[in-house]
Amino acid sequence: MAVDIENKKGSIPEHDFRNRLTWTLYNLSKFRFFQAWLCCTSLLGLLGLIGGSHKVLETMWNASIQGVGLYLGLMGMKYREIISKNIETFSCELITEDPGVDDTKWDLIASRTNDSFFEEGTWHTPYCWYNGVHCRQVFRARVLKSAEKRSLSADQAISTYLQSIDAAWNGAHGEELKKLIVNSGLPLPKENYLSKCTWRARYWIKDTENLGMFFLFTISLMPYTYSWMLYSAIPIGFFCFFMSSRDKKRDAFEIQAGLTFLKAIVCCRPKSDPDIWDSIASYMNQYLFETGYWRTNEYFFDGKDCAKFFKGARFFITKLDVFATEFVELKKYIEEALEATES
Repeated sequence: MAVDIENKKGSIPEHDFRNRLTWTLYNLSKFRFFQAWLCCTSLLGLLGLIGGSHKVLETMWNASIQGVGLYLGLMGMKYREIISKNIETFSCELITEDPGVDDTKWDLIASRTNDSFFEEGTWHTPYCWYNGVHCRQVFRARVLKSAEKRSLSADQAISTYLQSIDAAWNGAHGEELKKLIVNSGLPLPKENYLSKCTWRARYWIKDTENLGMFFLFTISLMPYTYSWMLYSAIPIGFFCFFMSSRDKKRDAFEIQAGLTFLKAIVCCRPKSDPDIWDSIASYMNQYLFETGYWRTNEYFFDGKDCAKFFKGARFFITKLDVFATEFVELKKYIEEALEATES
C-alpha cells in the first residue's frame, strides 16, 4: 500500500525517503515552476520526435538540465525567505525545545516546522527540512552567522543555543575522554593500506555515487550530438546536482563531532607528537563511525592527516585567522585547542 506522503505528519524526510537525492527530486516534482518547465520541454521533445529534428531534442535536454540547476538556486533563496519571514516562530521553537547539539531535538523542531510551513503555504511540500541537522545548518547560516539586524526573540534563541553548547563542552569529562583516547585500539588505515593513495582510491571506488557519476559523465561524451551546449551541460549539471545532494566528507563534522574533536585535542595536548595524534585519529575514526557521522571507521588515514585536518580545515580557524571559522559558536574552544597544539 502506497504511503500518502502529503497527509503524513510528525515525520522527517530522512525517515520517509531513501536519501537526499530522492527527497530533492520529490520537492522538485511538486514545484509548480518546474512542472510548467517540464511540460514545455516534454512538448518540445515530442515535436522533435515527430519531426525528426535533433536540434529540438538538444534544446529539450539543455532546458531540462538548466531547469534543475535553476530550481536548486531558487530552493536556496526560498530557505532564506522562509527564515526571514518566520524568524519569530522559528526562534520560539528553539527557545522552547533548547536543542543545543541534540540531533533528536533538532529532528522534533524540523518535524513541527515542516508541518506548519506546509499548512500555512510557506513551503510547497510537507518536507522543507531533510532532518534536524539540515534545520540546524540553515539556522546557523541564516540566523547565527547572519550580519542582518536580529529581533529580540532571535537573540534569545541564539543565547539559548550558545548556552547549550557551553553545557555540552563542560559536560565532557576530560580525564575519562583522555583514557578512552589513549586506550583506543582501532588500527589506523595506514596500517591496512600500502599508501595514502591506495586508501583514497579504494574509498573512491567503494562510493557507488562516484561510480554512477563517472558512468553518466562517460555516457554524456558519446558522439551522438554536435551540440557543445549539451556536451558540456550534462556532465556539469549532473556533477553540480550530485555534489549538492551527497554527504561530503567535511559535512561529517557537525557540532557534536566538532566538540568531541576539540575536547580530545585539549585533553591530550598533542603539540607535534605523532603518537598522540595517531591516538586521537584512531579514537575519532571509531567515534565518527559509531555515532553515524561517517559510514566507515577510516575517516583519518593517520595522526598526520588528523593534525593537518585540524590546522588546515576552513571550518576550524587558522592561527592567522585567514579563514573565518565555519563553527562560530565553537570559536573559543578552537582557540583553546590551538594553544594545545603549539610546541
